[in-house]
Amino acid sequence: MAELQRLIESGNIVLIMLAVVALEALVLLVLWHSHRQGVAPLDLLANLGAGGSLMLALYLALTGADWRWLTAALLLSLACHSIDMLRRWTPAGRSQVAGRRKAGG
Repeated sequence: MAELQRLIESGNIVLIMLAVVALEALVLLVLWHSHRQGVAPLDLLANLGAGGSLMLALYLALTGADWRWLTAALLLSLACHSIDMLRRWTPAGRSQVAGRRKAGG
């Protein structure tokens, strides 16, 4: 239990989480480029960028980083989240799935 506490208090747990997210992004990008399956790269990077930036902000807070770095990480998360939401936004009454089916033929 003490080891887990050290892992969390040091912020290293966040570094592990960020490494897993980076690996996930790499795998999903390779799948997209090789098979055109999965999430489109910009959609993926916007989504993971928002969460990854929040994890970075957590790491910075846990390690006592300067408040300006923490602010930058939070602003980056906001920017990524905004891009993600703008790309997902659909007109009222039309879902993304229906729009993709129609566009796909």
